[in-house]
Amino acid sequence: MKEVKKKVVPKPKKQIDPVTFEAVVTEEIEETGEHNLPALDLDQEALDEIMSKQAADDSNREANRNQTKMFGNDVNEWKLIQKTYNDNLDWEHVTTAMRVGNRGIIVHVKEAIGQKVNATSVFIDNGKLVEVKGKWVIQ
Repeated sequence: MKEVKKKVVPKPKKQIDPVTFEAVVTEEIEETGEHNLPALDLDQEALDEIMSKQAADDSNREANRNQTKMFGNDVNEWKLIQKTYNDNLDWEHVTTAMRVGNRGIIVHVKEAIGQKVNATSVFIDNGKLVEVKGKWVIQ
């Protein structure tokens, strides 16, 4: 018996229409109906409830901070260079430094937004920490 080979003909590829970002976003909005959602409307009672919960959270946070104890040797301690914060936005940016023997200093930068924290450290060879008018300065 002789085998007959079938000739395979490739199917033509579909033409893909270029899709724009606006088309995708418009389609998603139409599917979810997000554009039909009513505006968030808070009455005074709901606003007062939210504010009282926030005040209770703030007082609990402050009570926990006041219970923190620190013991150090004044040599191997981080010295505060700068701190910027905003309690309403729950955001802070802190720069600290610590001397490493006579070799240099380590500078640590931390930014916290809510519960998310980003931090980085760098060693500065031959850097010095000097106290000027009660404030620590990197030289």
